[in-house]
Amino acid sequence: MTILKLKKFSPVLFGAIMISFFLPFIDISCNGQKVRSFSGKELTMGTTIYEPENMFGEIVAHKFAPEFFAILAFLCAVSGFFLSFLKSNPNIFRCGLLGWIGAILLILLMNKVKNDALRETGGMIGVSGGIGFSLALLLFLAAGSLYTVFLNWGYRAQETGKKGISENGI
Repeated sequence: MTILKLKKFSPVLFGAIMISFFLPFIDISCNGQKVRSFSGKELTMGTTIYEPENMFGEIVAHKFAPEFFAILAFLCAVSGFFLSFLKSNPNIFRCGLLGWIGAILLILLMNKVKNDALRETGGMIGVSGGIGFSLALLLFLAAGSLYTVFLNWGYRAQETGKKGISENGI
């Protein structure tokens, strides 16, 4: 596969990461029973959960603020998507860096959400990553690897005149 083919494939990674933010991102469970899922969109924009009526007939609303790490991870995906269309060498490095930073931000997000749930409920609620989280993490790691290893190596090989990815057919 040539560098140009890899380059055309790479915006798909960041686009798929953005789409994964609309899937179930965080699953909340109590005693092994799944209670609620939050999408990445809900984590980045904040959300309100309404409890059923209590014995006084009141509906209680709980507001959740946007998660800082989720916002930054989504911005990494959007930035990587647009940067991946540019053809200069510094952008290749930047896209790879955005892939790695996005993966780290997702890990920090999961750690924060788990710590918040532990602190608020005393360990009665379990938090796990949903399909959107797993997909976004995997794709961020793939984008980081693609850009920093394959594309960067191929462009450096072209600059020096040595055999690189495009000439080896990798």
